[in-house]
Amino acid sequence: MKFPTKAVVAAILTLAAIIPFRPASAAALAPDSSFDAPLFTRPSPATRIVLLPDGKFLRYFNTDTLVEQRTGPMTRHFPDGSLDTSFRIGGDFGAVGAAAADSQGRVIVSVLQREYGGGTEKVLRLNADGSIDPSFKVSDVGSFGVFEVQALVSLPDGNTLVSGLFSAFGGARSAGILRLLPDGTRDPTFNATATGIGPAAPAVQPDGKIVIVGSFR
Repeated sequence: MKFPTKAVVAAILTLAAIIPFRPASAAALAPDSSFDAPLFTRPSPATRIVLLPDGKFLRYFNTDTLVEQRTGPMTRHFPDGSLDTSFRIGGDFGAVGAAAADSQGRVIVSVLQREYGGGTEKVLRLNADGSIDPSFKVSDVGSFGVFEVQALVSLPDGNTLVSGLFSAFGGARSAGILRLLPDGTRDPTFNATATGIGPAAPAVQPDGKIVIVGSFR
């Protein structure tokens, strides 16, 4: 490796003394409005949609952005597709896995709460503006950072069916399907014994019987 000679070093020092340092002016630092910079984030399209009684719809699952703006794990849109900015979920939740709307404009969801190294899945109810409904009992499902609740079905009487691959719900053992009362507590009169239910949403017949699809043990 060759080092610069004394003559070269002297020449550099002489130029530095002749050409003084001038800080850039504020005008020189202003952004060039004619330059169309590319976006540094990409919108992640949602893969699940829930239609609401008023014609609006919810987009969720694997999404947290729209073009040029963060939106959170669920967005609500007007019938023409435009974003309803009056609805927003808190930043504590990183993802929504299942959702069902009731007749009063509220939405029951399974969400992953942001935590270091994973997340706890919870089932809760959101008000019309996306805030958590405190009158609905929040239930923990799992703490593995994955969704065990695969489907939520809102019933005409205000109850909610919950199905999935969970073996415990709200701290108690459970088969893969249960029914919640309007306040979020578990319906003690509903005691399913089938376990290992898959991701298909339950279907309710006119006589009140429930049809489910999955792998059972």
